[in-house]
Amino acid sequence: MSHRMPPQVLAALARTQCPPAAAELLTASQYSKRLLLLRALADEAGADPRFDAHWRLLAMAERADPDAVRQVVGYPLVGAWAARALRRVHGDDTPSGTPASGDVGLADGLAAVAAAAAARAGVPFRVRLPLRRGALVLPSVGALTHPTARDVLIEGGRGGAPCPPGFRRLPLTALPPAGPHAAPVPFDDLDPHRAPDGGSGPAVVPTDRATDDDRARWHTLWRDAMALLERAAPERAAELAALLGCVVPLRTPAAGLVAATMPDAFGAAFTSRPTTAVDLAATLAHEIQHSKLAAVLDLVPLHRAGPEPRHWAPWRPDPRPFGGLLQGLYAHVALADLWGRIAALRGPEERTAWDAHARCWAQAGAVLPGLVQAPELTAEGREFAQAMADAYARLPAYPGALGPRARAAAEVEAARRVRIGRRMGTALR
Repeated sequence: MSHRMPPQVLAALARTQCPPAAAELLTASQYSKRLLLLRALADEAGADPRFDAHWRLLAMAERADPDAVRQVVGYPLVGAWAARALRRVHGDDTPSGTPASGDVGLADGLAAVAAAAAARAGVPFRVRLPLRRGALVLPSVGALTHPTARDVLIEGGRGGAPCPPGFRRLPLTALPPAGPHAAPVPFDDLDPHRAPDGGSGPAVVPTDRATDDDRARWHTLWRDAMALLERAAPERAAELAALLGCVVPLRTPAAGLVAATMPDAFGAAFTSRPTTAVDLAATLAHEIQHSKLAAVLDLVPLHRAGPEPRHWAPWRPDPRPFGGLLQGLYAHVALADLWGRIAALRGPEERTAWDAHARCWAQAGAVLPGLVQAPELTAEGREFAQAMADAYARLPAYPGALGPRARAAAEVEAARRVRIGRRMGTALR
């Protein structure tokens, strides 16, 4: 299916907004991308009879209940599996850089997707699948575990898929809906494809299965974060309700909070557990900006830059590729808006929120003028950057932000001078 980005929708997204038309377009286009990935895997599988059988089961489930299949195929971590599987087929995701040999897990991976879809759709099926580390995970559904079994025969029908004798069922739990008309948000501490790609760094590690106490703390933070977003920025809460497909808990590193996004897992937010609800609200808003922009870039080429990390980003100690700079800037404009709104509520987090607002405001303001004029931008990219700059310019001149903004601007300018000094020193060597 072809998806066209109307200029008015692109302009709204550039302003970091996400009206219903934009959310529908991004979600639909990402689902089409998912179907294309599965089709590409089918082409790579060729005449594999197991893959073909699972493909037919998925098609049967789709005919019986398209919404059930959409829930599974559209699940963020199915995208992570499909993209990684395709990269492995082409030798792009192995440590040696050489093509994976023989069994790359295409049939088993599709079998788990097809079984989950058939179980949701109430379609009769019978599939034998191997266990990995004592567990079989059905995406968006849950897991079956056994201490010694190597495989499991799953059978299902109109009554769903009963747990086989001797196995333990671990359901996929969920956080409460992010809005009045939204569905519960899966809290995925099971899926084997929930680890963000290696480029995110060694600190980005998924947690093991959450304990009841862990889950209770997440629920409390989540409830309070959603309530805060509804008060401060209801359009950000609506954006999360429309786009957030799952939350993947990460281990908390020694340095504190860590979060990440996977372009292939549209709608997934990977984050360690923050200590406060306001931090969780900001983290979720931050990560959904990255998902939005990644989906936009799948539809509209905003720049022609390569992957070379040579651009200064005041929110990072290392140089960034142009695409990374654009991603970071997009998130920081949204966060400057959100933190200002939270601070304006004059709640207990007011002082922290003004500082965070000022930091994001100063960092975005240091990069925006250069990015708007960047030769790497396409025509659509220039319009996108200008609309983002206009949104930044319309941020309110909060009286409470004057002092924090001045301090943050001075810190960013000092960091810029340090960078210029380093570049000059390198050039003179």
